[in-house]
This record gives sequence, C-alpha cells and structure tokens, in this order.
Amino acid sequence: QQYIDAGLEENYCRNPLPEIESRAFCYEKGGSNSGDWAFCSVPNCRRATPACSVANENKCGCGNVQQTNYRGTMNMTKYGDQCVEWGVQYDFNWVQELPESGLEIDSNKSEGNNFCRNPNPETNDYAWCFTDGGFICSCDVPMCN
Repeated sequence: QQYIDAGLEENYCRNPLPEIESRAFCYEKGGSNSGDWAFCSVPNCRRATPACSVANENKCGCGNVQQTNYRGTMNMTKYGDQCVEWGVQYDFNWVQELPESGLEIDSNKSEGNNFCRNPNPETNDYAWCFTDGGFICSCDVPMCN
C-alpha cells in the first residue's frame, strides 16, 4: 500500500525507493535467489537540467549538469594517466547501456572512444575515465562559466 502509485502491479524493473536506491531493481522468482532483489540493467535517463548558457561542449563541462555535456577529446586523467576505451570494461557495457553519454564508437577503434566523460552523474560530479586495471580517475576538464 505504501507504494500504490509506483507501478508495482507486476514484477517489472522499477525504483519505488529513489531516496535509498539510485537504480531500478526487481525481485527474483524461483531459483536459488528466490525472493532476493537484483539491480536491472535499465539505463539512467539524463536529468532535464539545461547546461550553462555559454558552454562550448568541446572545451569545457558545466558544473550544474556535472559535466555530462562535455564532448571534447581530452583522454588523460588529471594525474597524467591515459584513459582506456569505454568498451574495455567488462562489468558493464557503458557504450551500449548509456548511448546518450558521448561514449560512441570511434571510427578508428572497436571498443568506443577513450575520452573523459561523465555518463553517471548520480555518482560523479565531474568528467572522468577508466585507466588500466579498471580504475576510475577524474579528468581535469575545465568548468564552463
């Protein structure tokens, strides 16, 4: 009854608890995990917040949208480490699951570009990338005014 308007009539992926969970989940039926919940691979939609008005998305990222609008070619972390292609990470298909995040496949690479981006503003406030070994590292993308 508490979540009567949360679309929980069937066992579909939903998130009736946005104050606790950041992703959609469902309860598993049958099997060894019966009754347990699991996250679903539903892509997060971008917030409808407009980027700052003087943004040049190829040169800087807006702080009010956690630099999600940055589309430049910076591919080094602020510590000088080379970013790896987004498609190299095996735990999640970033390129396919977040198609509006600027992770598109580069014509010269098969695994997606290796540019600094912020495809997950729910957990990061700035552009970042993966480095060798799967480490997440922030990039020194300038903030737009």
